[in-house]
Amino acid sequence: MPYMYDTIRDFRSLIVYQKAKEMANDICELSKKFPPSERYESTSQIRRAATSVVANIAEGNGQLYPTKELTFINTAIGSLAETRYWLEFAHDQDFIQKAEYERIDAQCIEITKMLYGYMRRVKKIIEIAV
Repeated sequence: MPYMYDTIRDFRSLIVYQKAKEMANDICELSKKFPPSERYESTSQIRRAATSVVANIAEGNGQLYPTKELTFINTAIGSLAETRYWLEFAHDQDFIQKAEYERIDAQCIEITKMLYGYMRRVKKIIEIAV
């Protein structure tokens, strides 16, 4: 039988969740500066990608099986890469200044590293359980 977590876990206690939420909120604020013509295009895309990172961390942490949790961490990493693309696009189109781009991109890099660490930790839990 596969290993299952036996305690209730709260995703809000994860530092990676807290940082990803902060990044998503920063992107939502930043995207308010995008031109009105981009409201349903890049504004929507970057917000959905950024909030997907946070949602996948939360949903993964709520899984009973660590192997399922890995799937959501992996999806969060993919959504973070998409967020970085849209951030770069916004900078290339002069929707945001270089300093804003660099600040949020640095947040994304930090969160990516944290997600890889989180993934390694979950993999160790799986190895121990086997």
